Amino acid sequence: MSVPQDNAPAGQDPLAQVTLRPRTFAAILAIAAMIVGLVLALVPMSVAGPDPADSRSISCGNVLGGPEADRLADELKSTDRSVIVSYVDMCERAAGNRGTTVTLLFFGGMIGGLWLGVVRRGRRDK
Repeated sequence: MSVPQDNAPAGQDPLAQVTLRPRTFAAILAIAAMIVGLVLALVPMSVAGPDPADSRSISCGNVLGGPEADRLADELKSTDRSVIVSYVDMCERAAGNRGTTVTLLFFGGMIGGLWLGVVRRGRRDK
């Protein structure tokens, strides 16, 4: 059985070959935040249906489109105005809550990415 040999020079940290630099790690986090924010904006939301015995959910659309009363009325199979209004309200609140998260992730990632691309890092003395 052979013992693997260390290829790192005597004064160099062997973990430096497999770890990311802090600036690279921050860039990956910024890109991931932008992608997650965009995906959350496009994925449709849903709320629970009116009948607790039925496990059906009502689709509300996504953050960008928002709820449509005609489509909600078709899914609810109800023409009662108060039921439709209450579901439109639930869908708008769900879109508002998710919209806050989407905004923070997407624009936070974009600002972080721009910061990493524009701001120069200091020179290290060797």
